Amino acid sequence: MPLPPLESDLPCRALVVVGSPQRLAEVREVLGRLMPDGRVETADTVVDALLRLNRKPAELLVLDLAVDDALAPAVVRHLARVAPITEVLVFGDRARTVPGHQRVQAWDELDRVLTRWQTTVQRSASGPHGAKEEGRPS
Repeated sequence: MPLPPLESDLPCRALVVVGSPQRLAEVREVLGRLMPDGRVETADTVVDALLRLNRKPAELLVLDLAVDDALAPAVVRHLARVAPITEVLVFGDRARTVPGHQRVQAWDELDRVLTRWQTTVQRSASGPHGAKEEGRPS
């Protein structure tokens, strides 16, 4: 059974799996700026992230390839099936394509990539004229 979409009135929620405190601080800073009212949670391992996402979907999973390079492609495929509302962004030391899943973004592109993601989320929550469809009179 597909998961219901997140309601647009709820704060945006992200789950972050990174391998270092410095990376976590960087991700939290950018997400905090882009979605100040959104919740950002962390997971220590990719398996922990999957367990959490199976219980409670998120709009975004930020995955550090250094945490578990071998499991990353399986995570992306699994989430595409069970949590299609979760956007998975994989980051590594350098931009590249890993067979079996989408492009790995370089950490130095974190701000640009997350800003582009947030812009896309805002656009999809808005109607064709920029106003939220839920708030438009009938």
